Amino acid sequence: TVHVSKNPAPVDPESFYNAHELQLGVSALLAARAGNDRVQNTLNGNGVGPLQLVNNGLPIAGAALGFANERDDHLWGADVDLTYFINRNFGVGVEQAWINDGRPIWNTAVNAILRAPLGDGSRWAPYLVAGLGAVYASSQGRFEGHAGAGLEYRFTPKFGTFFDGRYVWVNGKTDNIPQYGAFRAGFRFVF
Repeated sequence: TVHVSKNPAPVDPESFYNAHELQLGVSALLAARAGNDRVQNTLNGNGVGPLQLVNNGLPIAGAALGFANERDDHLWGADVDLTYFINRNFGVGVEQAWINDGRPIWNTAVNAILRAPLGDGSRWAPYLVAGLGAVYASSQGRFEGHAGAGLEYRFTPKFGTFFDGRYVWVNGKTDNIPQYGAFRAGFRFVF
């Protein structure tokens, strides 16, 4: 007689993070001014004057773009990103952010993402992000570079949530586009 084992083969844990993923991220954004740059209202004879950026009390020329007034050390906005993961750990993407400053401030960027899922069946994946782009409003704009880190959690292999933070270095110190921190929290959809 021949005895056949009826033990099923072990099942690999479900992978929540895979190669060749196309992700759409939608998030709320909080931008927080960095450094000592502040905008002050310079009064003329009738008590009304233009907004002027100052650094440690000294005026900086050209206040057409950036955080528009003194109370705006923190501004809210929204962000949409599209990322393609070449393999399980490395992805490239494009991102469009909008910051509400009484008029739109836009940030368009190209990103590289390095993620490290915590295990084959883990729902958690910390990641690093770095990129280049442009910050612009009306007819003015500046190049920017940014770097940061975040954490993603997948409810299912196709849907998750994330939060991250980054520092944004803005080229040019002659106007009021300050260096700033950007913090995002939102949802990811995987295709």
